[in-house]
Amino acid sequence: CGLTSNMQVSKEELRARRARFEREARNPPPPLPVQRIAWAGGKIVKSSKDKALSKLLERKAAAGEALTVDQQRAALEFGYTVTTHGRIDASVAPPGRRPISAKRETILLKEPVQMQVQSPVAPARAALQERRADTNSVPDVLNGGGAVHCEQSVAQREVRRWQKKLRECEVIQDRADRGIAVEVNQLKKLQRRKEFEVELVKAQAAAS
Repeated sequence: CGLTSNMQVSKEELRARRARFEREARNPPPPLPVQRIAWAGGKIVKSSKDKALSKLLERKAAAGEALTVDQQRAALEFGYTVTTHGRIDASVAPPGRRPISAKRETILLKEPVQMQVQSPVAPARAALQERRADTNSVPDVLNGGGAVHCEQSVAQREVRRWQKKLRECEVIQDRADRGIAVEVNQLKKLQRRKEFEVELVKAQAAAS
């Protein structure tokens, strides 16, 4: 009897569950999740366009640079006075701002100090330019004179080269005469002494 009641309860639970599944199947699908942010005030920007434009106008006014048509229109909206040449009148400040001429005076005061600091470099720079001018003003290089000078320098180097080899031969000969051991490559160099003398004569003739 108890088993029959348990089976009846189980059938009722299954029937209720089946009915619930059918109801859920008829329901529409749940909505997709929506990304939400904490700030609901619109687009987040890191800097203000008005502040950036104001800084640009201040820099151009301090430097005395001319403004474009759009920049002139923006300067007038900010309260600046634009001259006929398209520049901001730095002496007239818009409401709530200091005159930009003070910044311009600071820039003008800094320029002489920078010139005094850089003045010791001027003599060295002038000397370097003079040396470059002297180097560039040699016309013999294009006319063949530089080539002759170069050939003479090469010939003089050859003279010194063969003189050095002959001095080495003299040292080797002196060591051999005194009974000091001489290496094989030194003996081969000593055997070419006559050849070195001939090459030295040729080099001296080319250098003269």
